[in-house]
Amino acid sequence: MTHSLTALPTEILFQILLCVPPSSIPLLQQVCRKFNDLSQPLLWQQHCCTHFKYWKSEHDITAKYAQSAAEVDWKQIFQQRHLADIAISRDLEDILSSQTGRIKRSERIIAHGYDAKDTLLRHLNVPDDAEDVLARRYYSDAVLGGVHRAKAIEEWVKLREGQPVSLERALAAFDQFVLHDWEGDLDEVSRIYGDLVQPLVTRV
Repeated sequence: MTHSLTALPTEILFQILLCVPPSSIPLLQQVCRKFNDLSQPLLWQQHCCTHFKYWKSEHDITAKYAQSAAEVDWKQIFQQRHLADIAISRDLEDILSSQTGRIKRSERIIAHGYDAKDTLLRHLNVPDDAEDVLARRYYSDAVLGGVHRAKAIEEWVKLREGQPVSLERALAAFDQFVLHDWEGDLDEVSRIYGDLVQPLVTRV
């Protein structure tokens, strides 16, 4: 009996693609034409969700996830994040390899905002037996701290300029100075504060 990928149900083929590295998907689609019949937007949406947890506000990612997958160019979004990940990793490697230009490269990473957090956490959590484990963890943590502090300052600048900022976000900005390698971002910490305050507000 001859077995073929084309004989598999679409749902199984979709799960296979989810397990394949995104960079290999185009090649796999060339091998098996049936892979091209799968829902491409949904596939790339799942890869965005799986590979990246933190997103800078410009992506408006929560609103995009609420839309139908077909309404969003998820492949382009994934490609943008993937290229950012490469650029951030390259700058971090340069920081580790040379003392020259460390501040400039750090500022360049920080400019990515929360798009840099997934990448920095990956480098920060390298195995204990990695050759440059101490230096990699130190500089990853230092730059990630810069990302967090930059977000806090953004909120406080809004306050100074008279823009509306909730009490929860203003308080959450303080937490960004001690967040380090912990999970969470400004929005998540703000929601935690909101959940804590809500019972008190309800009683009043």
